[in-house]
Amino acid sequence: MFDDYGAAQQIGKLLLNLGHQRMALILARNAADEHFDNRQIAGWLDFCRQHDLFQHWEEPVYVICHPDLRRALAAYLARPALPTAIVLGSPALAGALVGLGDLSLNIPRDLSVAAWQYPTPNGAAAGGFPELTSVRPNLERMAECSLEMLDQMIRGESYPPPVRLPCTLVRTDSVAPPRSC
Repeated sequence: MFDDYGAAQQIGKLLLNLGHQRMALILARNAADEHFDNRQIAGWLDFCRQHDLFQHWEEPVYVICHPDLRRALAAYLARPALPTAIVLGSPALAGALVGLGDLSLNIPRDLSVAAWQYPTPNGAAAGGFPELTSVRPNLERMAECSLEMLDQMIRGESYPPPVRLPCTLVRTDSVAPPRSC
């Protein structure tokens, strides 16, 4: 299991330290991205509670329920009032944002954007977007845990206990202090 609770805390802390108080975690509920991770939501909401952020933005979590993620995300980003930072809660949403192409928003000047487990291929930005700041699995620890679990199974333990894998926060140019700072 990935430590999605801790990852939500890491992203929140980064954005808060940059001066963001109006932040939203955006999730999708459709055929492209059908699951919600309760640890991810709990980590985000607990972070918002701990730092008294509910008074600054009324939508700490926004759920897209539309079959076309690009269209739905474009509609969200065209709203007259946006938070100063958004966290895209899945790789599918991050891909939808990058797939939008030219936006009327400048990332990160108008809107800071972070994502969940979205490595940009070869570190190259797509569609004029900066590479997205994201939490990603710690691949070294994941390999170690895989070997440990395999060793336990070879020794006869059919169901080794689950391991919570830490995520690594990779900061890029997609986040910056909000305009008002």
